Amino acid sequence: MGLWWLRGSNPMSIVANTLVVMYAKCGEFVDSRRLFDEIPERNVVSRNVLFSCYTQIDCFGEAVGLFREMVAIGIRPDEFSLSTIINACTGLGDIGQGRKIHGYLIKLGFDSDTFSLNALIDMYAKVGTFEDALAVFQEIGRPDIVSWDAVIAGCALHEYHD
Repeated sequence: MGLWWLRGSNPMSIVANTLVVMYAKCGEFVDSRRLFDEIPERNVVSRNVLFSCYTQIDCFGEAVGLFREMVAIGIRPDEFSLSTIINACTGLGDIGQGRKIHGYLIKLGFDSDTFSLNALIDMYAKVGTFEDALAVFQEIGRPDIVSWDAVIAGCALHEYHD
């Protein structure tokens, strides 16, 4: 899972975020959400923890709903928020919401973040058009193995075998 969820957090938030993840990974989603709701400082990192948990268990609608709530109350998403919600949009097959998140990505200056761009390639290839996936791929200065895998999978999905 990495240490992204420790970034910018105080020790109490770190413990709470860790417990949110632990409860979710143990299948105790009600307790995970209850604990999240009780965190006094629910910042972008705390929300990312819950987005990630929801997305990993295929609760894509809950992740998108929590994201909308976060934006509505004025918390600025980061690149992890955006890439996770792009994955949730892919799971929902919601290209409209995915395009909105792509817009946020550009507006907030994360349009050079390879992690987020890889999520966009995957989303467009699976629920959009291959042309959109290819356009995002072509904007990556140095595609990594995930970028190549996503665009190759998109080629196969759309039967561009050559």
